[in-house]
Amino acid sequence: MSSVDTDLYAFHQASIHERRLVAKVCAALPLLFLTAYLATLAYGLLRSPVVLLVTCAILNTSAWLWIASTAVLSIVGAFFVSDALHRYQRQRPLSPSEKKKKQAVNLGMDDSDQVVHLIVLPNYKEDEGMLAETLQSLSEADDCDSFCVVLAMEERELNSQQKGERLKHQFQQAFAGIAVAVHPAGLQQNHLDGSVDLEVPGKASNLKWAVPQGFAEFQNNGIVKSSSTTILTVADADCIFHPGYFSAVSREFTKLRESPGNDHLWTMYQAPQLPYRNYFDAVAPCRIWAYISSAYEFGGVTSLSFGGTHMTFSGYSLPLKLALEAGAWDGDVIAEDHHAFLKCFYYSALASVSSACPACVPQLKVQPIYLPVKSTSVSADTYWRTCADRWWQAKRHAQGSSEFSYAVLAAYDAMTTLPWRSQCCSFYLKVGKVISKLFCMHLLPTCQGVGLMALSLVWFYHGRQHPLCPSNMSIFDKEVPVGHYVVCGLAGAWILVFPTVILTVLLILANYLFLRVAFIRDKDAARAETIWDAQDGGMAHGGFSQSLTAFVQTSIDCTLLLGVVMVPYGFFSNVAAYIDVALHGNKVKYVTASKPAPATNFMSLCPKRQQPFSKPAPATSYGTLSTKFIGEPRKLFLDTAIEAPSSTTSSTASSPRSTPQPTERSSSECGEEPSSPCFRL
Repeated sequence: MSSVDTDLYAFHQASIHERRLVAKVCAALPLLFLTAYLATLAYGLLRSPVVLLVTCAILNTSAWLWIASTAVLSIVGAFFVSDALHRYQRQRPLSPSEKKKKQAVNLGMDDSDQVVHLIVLPNYKEDEGMLAETLQSLSEADDCDSFCVVLAMEERELNSQQKGERLKHQFQQAFAGIAVAVHPAGLQQNHLDGSVDLEVPGKASNLKWAVPQGFAEFQNNGIVKSSSTTILTVADADCIFHPGYFSAVSREFTKLRESPGNDHLWTMYQAPQLPYRNYFDAVAPCRIWAYISSAYEFGGVTSLSFGGTHMTFSGYSLPLKLALEAGAWDGDVIAEDHHAFLKCFYYSALASVSSACPACVPQLKVQPIYLPVKSTSVSADTYWRTCADRWWQAKRHAQGSSEFSYAVLAAYDAMTTLPWRSQCCSFYLKVGKVISKLFCMHLLPTCQGVGLMALSLVWFYHGRQHPLCPSNMSIFDKEVPVGHYVVCGLAGAWILVFPTVILTVLLILANYLFLRVAFIRDKDAARAETIWDAQDGGMAHGGFSQSLTAFVQTSIDCTLLLGVVMVPYGFFSNVAAYIDVALHGNKVKYVTASKPAPATNFMSLCPKRQQPFSKPAPATSYGTLSTKFIGEPRKLFLDTAIEAPSSTTSSTASSPRSTPQPTERSSSECGEEPSSPCFRL
């Protein structure tokens, strides 16, 4: 990774909270664009119907192509995931002698070459049982002995330090190291123009504190040798990574490191994320969001395999060196995942400028990992509270429109500060792709919906007919130009069911495949061996077929409820976010979403046990669960009532893994599958 020329303006550190005029204009861009579009529609309604038709035709076509292509890519991605999961299951397990040989090779390897995973779990008022479940799932992952876990707590949460210490005490033998970092309240964020603002409480400000704190702790303890060989993974408290995710990232990182160049230091990693852990218990607004989010994220990740552009989301990985040097997280940001991508993107462009190669070209890439991450949808104790919490979550997601403003501001700063010899078409082409991606996410659906509504009013006012369009679709009428039919049809002057049906079918098929591939397990399938495998959407076993139930549920939701639900949770939440960003930037209240308490009573993971995996009724209140592994050979009690060791510091790391070491049993003791995990802790 080349060093950055200090004489260049650090445009990647731009902020919409700066006091300069261009920053304020960029912050208002989403609202200004919507206002300008509404003015155009008003002009079309009152003075020029042609303007209304053409505008609606352009946006309808753009939205349809974007949604359809994303849905098709997500369907393709489902097959990629199915193939990746089958390949992972077919991997030949290492024999005891091969494992000893591998350990000997690792011992003889230079410490600076070994890949270490730094995993940070930012959380605020999360259920302790859920955090324990997430940590347990990490302990089931391949190569977990190379994991350094940071529990990123918030000082604003009462007794967060004690909660972190209890979890650390429970899992200190499971990883190379585990630390608790408590983010202080009231820190400040400095801007390039010299202005200063208080941090916005949330995931971004927590990560800004926890990542360097955790790295420093593990480096001081000798667990982490270098940031160049450390991969940082950020995850929400409810994210369950596939057991093979981290080893897959390590392989890709090592492969890039052995290739010429420094691509391994400029590559982020993203797996598709599916919020279906509680699918069958979720209310309609939450399921609808899950359909749209899953299709978009799945399609975006798949597009990376075909040269597309996609930004990181929720749970993702990147080189620690890149995160530290780019300063991936700012303390006054809400959409930390997209902001981390954008900041690393612009930093990679700035770092590419040198005396030998003056051209400014972004070097950042995102590598897809087709082993999905499982998470939950919003779930509270009552139906209406869940709907209210879903609204706050939708509004927080819509706050991502501020990243559109940031991307434009950083591009403007680059254009006005880079020397002419560094300006190149490649930079603006890649920036244009990123900004267009943000436009399609945060502005296109809202504007397209408003335009279609305006055209529908005209259509009803004139007796279900637009005054400039023929009363019927007869392309054989030679008196009307073909182009006239095309514009009227694309604008929605007639009720065209066919395009809507196509999108609905694609969305149903995509989400059914997501559930079928990653969640629904065959009745004759072996008992779940890991927490990731156990996440089946929450449907009780027995009774109706899970596949049939999922297909019917998805079909009803997408056909009858999607349009209704997206009005308050899509349109109004976006408009509210545009206003907030224009007036306050990201200085809004960060409201965390309620999540279901874990309710799984996990049995021993040894296949020799004949008891089938069972899932009892969900817990009805938070903090009442004591998740336990019962019986031998694996006995790990995750009792939230355990006393925490005394600690007076805000960030403490455990020592490297020491005795008692996990004792691996022979495959004959565990059962027929030698790959099955069976440990005694």
